[in-house]
Amino acid sequence: GTKKRKRMTLRSPLWSEFERYETVDGWKARCKACGTEVKADPQKNGTSGLKSHYASCKVITIPKRFSVSSLEVIRLVIISLAPSGAIPKLFENALIELIISAELPFKFVSRPEFVHFMSIVYPKFTVPSRWTVQRD
Repeated sequence: GTKKRKRMTLRSPLWSEFERYETVDGWKARCKACGTEVKADPQKNGTSGLKSHYASCKVITIPKRFSVSSLEVIRLVIISLAPSGAIPKLFENALIELIISAELPFKFVSRPEFVHFMSIVYPKFTVPSRWTVQRD
């Protein structure tokens, strides 16, 4: 039939820094800090334009940029630096590096406190088992 598609929710935390609006050319977003217009059509551009503007915006400074928690700051920085497919590998490599350089036991990744921390920082990341960390 003639069923309308359900509109997708804006999942990226970057949307809190932009106002989204529709034009004849498609969806665009305006930076809340400097007013710069960025193409933000979900079919054509995705959030790559938002990420690059956010990283280079001259008006936004780190202390003023966030009215959110430190964990959200970490998440935004990681998301803006890595392509979406590279994030899990980026985390895994950083975790292995942390365990080796801090001389932590491999079972550290199995601790409920660490698993909880990672579920807050990056909910989609599956914490590797201590056997995987040891092997890699």
